[in-house]
Amino acid sequence: QDKQQLDLVPISTPCIGIVVIDKLRAMGNSYGVKMNPDQDSPTTEGCLSAISDSLEDLDPPVKADQFIDGLLEYLRYPVDDGVTEFLVKSVDLEEHSPDSFTVKVILDGKKLSSAGYGKEGDVDRVRRWKKVTVDRAQQLVITEDYVPEAELGAWADEATNKEVLATCNIKMLTDPVRVECWLFMGGQRISGDEGFVAALTMWTNKVLSEINANASAAVKLKKGPSKKEPGQTSAVSEPMDDHVYYDAFWSAMVAITKEFHSNLPRATVEDVSDKEFHVSIHNESGKLTNKTIVKHTEETGEMSLVFQDGEGKVAHQQLRQLHKDPLVIEFWCMDSEGKRLVTDRFAMEMQKAVNATIEKAKGGGFLSWFG
Repeated sequence: QDKQQLDLVPISTPCIGIVVIDKLRAMGNSYGVKMNPDQDSPTTEGCLSAISDSLEDLDPPVKADQFIDGLLEYLRYPVDDGVTEFLVKSVDLEEHSPDSFTVKVILDGKKLSSAGYGKEGDVDRVRRWKKVTVDRAQQLVITEDYVPEAELGAWADEATNKEVLATCNIKMLTDPVRVECWLFMGGQRISGDEGFVAALTMWTNKVLSEINANASAAVKLKKGPSKKEPGQTSAVSEPMDDHVYYDAFWSAMVAITKEFHSNLPRATVEDVSDKEFHVSIHNESGKLTNKTIVKHTEETGEMSLVFQDGEGKVAHQQLRQLHKDPLVIEFWCMDSEGKRLVTDRFAMEMQKAVNATIEKAKGGGFLSWFG
C-alpha cells in the first residue's frame, strides 16, 4: 500500500516529476536526443544496449567530456525537478576519490505525511542511494543502486546498502558521439525495458538541456544576495538591459508561466482577473489533487505562484521579482513552513526559464525551457 500511495501522487507533486517531464517533452523538445532500445552494442560484442542519436547533430553539438561532466554534476545532486526539492530533507554526498562518490537523497517523512503520501510514524523515504564511479580513460560512468528506482526508493527504516540492486553502465561512443547504456538487474542485462529507456531518456536530455542552457544563456543566473530582501539568498540574473525591455520580458514571463501550467496533464485554467489565474489539476476520477494560484503585477514587478494540495493547504510558493534599474530578475521559494529555499538545481531550472523568456520576448517560442 505504501508503494501504491507514492505511485498515485498528483502530477505536480515531486514523486512523479519524471512523468511531467516526459509528457512535456512529448510536446516538442527543441534540444535533446532519442534513446534507441535494443541496439547492437559497439562495446560488448553479441550484446544489446540502448544507444542515443548523435550528440553531434545538436546545435550546438555536445562533446563526450561535456556530457560526462554534466552527468556527474547531476548525479552529485540527483533531484529531478524544482518541485521535488520541497520534500528533500537532505542530499548526503560522500566522496571516496576524485572518480568515485556515493549520494543519498532523503525525502522528509513529515512533509510526505502532510501531503498525504507518508508512512505511519512520519518515516523518511530514501528516494535515491547510489554509488557512482567514473573511468575517464574509458569514458564510462557506472552507477550502483541500493534502493529501487522503479519504486521511487525505499522507506528509511527498510533501506540498506548491503546489496546492489541494479548497476547502470553509461558509455560514451565516438564517431559520432553517442550515449550507450545498459542495466544489470536481477542477473539480467536490460536494454529495451520501456521504463528503463524512459528514465534514461529523461536523464540524458536533462543533462543535455542543462549543458545547452549554460551555453546559450544571453545572461547568466546563479545563487546570490537578494536585491529585494537584503541578507537573503535568491537566484539572481545578470543585468538584462542589453537584451530585452522590461515590458517585453514581463509579458513573456506571464505568458510562459501560464502556458507551462496549462499544458500539465489534466489541467484546467481559470482567469480570475488580468492579474491572476488559477490552474487546477484533477485525477482520472475527477477529484481535485492540487491547485496553483498565480498572481502578477507588472507595475511592481512581483509574481507569486502558490501551490496548494487538493484540500487547499499551501504546499510551497515560488516568488519572482523583476527589477527595473538595472533590469534583473530574481527567484526564490518558500516551503510549507515558510522556510526560504534556493538551491543550485533551482537556479539551473530558473536559468532555463530566463533563457526561454528572453527568447519569447524577442519573438521566439518557449519549449527551450524544457530541453
